[in-house]
Order: sequence, then C-alpha cells, then structure tokens
Amino acid sequence: MVTSNRFEKGLSLICELLWAAALIFLPITSIPLLSSYSGALVAPLSILPFFILFLLVTLPLVFHRGVLPKETLPLIAFFLVAVISCAAAFFFFIPGFKGKAVPVQEIRALFTLAVGITFYLVTTSWVKSVERLQN
Repeated sequence: MVTSNRFEKGLSLICELLWAAALIFLPITSIPLLSSYSGALVAPLSILPFFILFLLVTLPLVFHRGVLPKETLPLIAFFLVAVISCAAAFFFFIPGFKGKAVPVQEIRALFTLAVGITFYLVTTSWVKSVERLQN
C-alpha cells in the first residue's frame, strides 16, 4: 500500500513537471534537432513532453476504461475519415505538386493530425479539475 501510494505521488509529480515543460515549450516552434528528423519547417518542442504525457496519462486511462470527454468521439471519427481518405487516394491518380509525392505528403499530414489529437487528448485527460489547471 505504501509503495503504491508513493508510486502514484511520484507519477503525479512527473506528470506535473512534464505538463509545465509542455506549456513552457509551447511557443518554441522550430527546433533544428526535431526538424532534421521530420523534414518539416515547424517542429514544436512541446511535442516531446506531450507525447510522454500521452503514454503516462491518456493510454492507461483508455486501457483501464477511463472516461474521455464526449467531444472525443467526433474527433476520432474525423481522424478515421482522414485515414480512410488517405488510403483511398492510393486508388486514384493524383499528380504530385512541385515535385512532392502524394504518399509522403499524406504521411506528414497524418502526423500533424496525430500531434493535434495528442495535444487535445492529453489536455482533456490531464486537466480534470480547476485546481490542476491553476497549478
């Protein structure tokens, strides 16, 4: 019992530090280290703490039958429609624009959408009370 309580307090402290780091890093939108891997002009530094928070907070909540907001359902439906439309584009001839291949652009667009969904899910699953928001 004591170990579990200590683990939960430690996890909560780590999540609060990651949340603070994500909010501090939010205005920093171009990190050369991240943009060199993705090839994008905009590579937000805050995606790193948000991704770790996604793994620590949101995924366990989903797997343990936690409650996500009802607004998540249309967002998931939108994501599925976007994935299906990207998959359907392989069956049509779409010429590349400015020498860019369509599959590469689809992957980049889906990655951007996944970043936005990660930001939303972490925020809605982590900030459940006014006290936590004020911290």
